[in-house]
Amino acid sequence: LLSYFGQGAYAISGQTIANKNIFFSMIPSAFLLPMVILATCATVIASQALISGAFSLASQSIALGLFPRLKIEHTHEEHAGQIYVPVINFFLFIGSISLVYYFKTSTQLAAAYGLSVSGVMLTTSLSMIAIALTYWHWRWPKAFLIFGSFALIDLTFLTANSVKFFEGGFIPLSLGILIFIVIQVWKWGRKATAASYSAEATMKIRQLVDLKNQLPMTLDRNVVFMV
Repeated sequence: LLSYFGQGAYAISGQTIANKNIFFSMIPSAFLLPMVILATCATVIASQALISGAFSLASQSIALGLFPRLKIEHTHEEHAGQIYVPVINFFLFIGSISLVYYFKTSTQLAAAYGLSVSGVMLTTSLSMIAIALTYWHWRWPKAFLIFGSFALIDLTFLTANSVKFFEGGFIPLSLGILIFIVIQVWKWGRKATAASYSAEATMKIRQLVDLKNQLPMTLDRNVVFMV
């Protein structure tokens, strides 16, 4: 919050902005190198959070039957949450390289970032309304008053960022649609496979029942013949 307020104050002060970067322009030259190191460390931490989140989401989706099964390696003997998913890690690598190659600078990447973040914020607020009504058994005025207020603010941000769609915002939206299609196809395939196995199992059970019904008659005839 202080960083953004400081950047806003620097922007309206009319001072020189070097390389169109307000953040590093307002830092004294003596502290420029330490700030670059600090920003790099913050980027590494944020990247680790993204990677861990992607692994966790993939693992939970697989457990819920919403995503194709992937190889999951457990990296800790006692903590089940410490996992590594090689396929997800590889796609994150390809995605990162592709985004850097396409956008070239972080300023151009901001369009895609802003639209995706505002979309996630709105989705989270709407999901919280459903959770409050379904699982917490809140009354709808309370749920809509609390989380609906956040959703309204998030909708404002999403609307403002929607103008950045053709500047890069289409990338996270396209990725989300692609993942949604994969989930729906996988769910459809699981249901079709289960229905097929169920039909086959039902047919075999009926054959066994018919065989069981015919078995006593055959035994009675053999007994009569032997007598």
